[in-house]
Amino acid sequence: MWRNMPARDTGAAAIAADDLRKITPIRRGRVRDAEPATPAATPIDLPDFAALRDTLTRRRRGQVLAAAGRTTAFILVPTLAAWAYFAGAATPLFQSEAAFVIKAGDPAVGATASGLMAQTMSASGTAHDAMTLQAWLESRNALDRLEAEVGFRSLFVGPEIDPLQRLSAEATAEDVYRLYRRKVRVGFDPTEGVMRLSVETPDPEASLRIADALLGYAAERIDVLTKGIREDRLQDARTTLEEARIDLATARQALVDLEETLSLLSDGGEESLLGRRIGGLEEELSAARVDLATLNANRRPNAARVAALGERIVVLEAEIALQRREISGAGGTLSLARARSEVEMARGEVETRREIHIEAMRQLEVARAAAARQSRYLAVSVEPRATDEQSWPQAPRDTGLAFLVILGLYAAGGVTVSVLREQMSS
Repeated sequence: MWRNMPARDTGAAAIAADDLRKITPIRRGRVRDAEPATPAATPIDLPDFAALRDTLTRRRRGQVLAAAGRTTAFILVPTLAAWAYFAGAATPLFQSEAAFVIKAGDPAVGATASGLMAQTMSASGTAHDAMTLQAWLESRNALDRLEAEVGFRSLFVGPEIDPLQRLSAEATAEDVYRLYRRKVRVGFDPTEGVMRLSVETPDPEASLRIADALLGYAAERIDVLTKGIREDRLQDARTTLEEARIDLATARQALVDLEETLSLLSDGGEESLLGRRIGGLEEELSAARVDLATLNANRRPNAARVAALGERIVVLEAEIALQRREISGAGGTLSLARARSEVEMARGEVETRREIHIEAMRQLEVARAAAARQSRYLAVSVEPRATDEQSWPQAPRDTGLAFLVILGLYAAGGVTVSVLREQMSS
């Protein structure tokens, strides 16, 4: 049936593709203007994926080989060199250790409260003495004395010492001191108050000798540190005693001068003498008054005798008044009561100065005993000894530590180079 149907006019009914693009949809019965024609797409040349893959593979292989080369050159080779040195070339070192503390001496028997307080303050200053002692043991003075008495340079000179630790024949004193600071270590723990000494040399017996010598130097040095304080206290005690002796002599001389000036042989002697004299004068005055009264009782008294008795009575009264003024201090003269008071005060001053002199003598004896006794000393808790096992090197431990250090340096260098490259490219 389809074959018998007439064919349509394909030329009139068919619409070209370009014409279809020019026609827009009809909306509300109106035909919009045709849009401009879009040019036909240009065909894209597809890349050769096999060649691109080969290029990326070669680039990745080159980066891996470069990273492996850098790792080998900068990490593995130095680590292997460190292992070779620690395992075979390094000279073994033997360590001798010691631990000690600084203690204050026991307080003297019969010490006063001020002495106990000074002792407590002295004990609290042991930490400062420990730090001072540590600084001295690490100083050149300790090295010079050690070199003169025991010897240190000769232990690291010779072909049997590896080149990294060997001292050359032309080594200066500073080179020896730097080696001394590395091989002799002194530490102080302020929380426990313990000092630790560590000595490393190629010979275990030499390590022991050096440790013993340094402990002896430390004991002498701590005694020297406190010797000045003890001598100052002894000198102060002597000065105080001399001042007390001078004050006592002055007080005694003042008492003697006062007694000589007032002519006092004993307490109240001059006063009793004046009292007896006044008593005699009063008896004579009473007798003269009785005689005058008797004469006046006569009918015809003798006028000359009455006048003489009257004059005698006046003289006796004046003498008695003078003696009484001398006792009471009237008329500007020193009274005996005041003089006796001053003598008593002078005697009290002498007694006080005598007590001060006795106390100064006792303090001098205490200071002498303290000066003769060591106020601080070393108490060694761990004695040094010679070991038969080397403390350095330990090949696995030291090689691992060297590997970590090299790896850290390599990482830091890589980061630095990357940052600099990024800054230069930007």
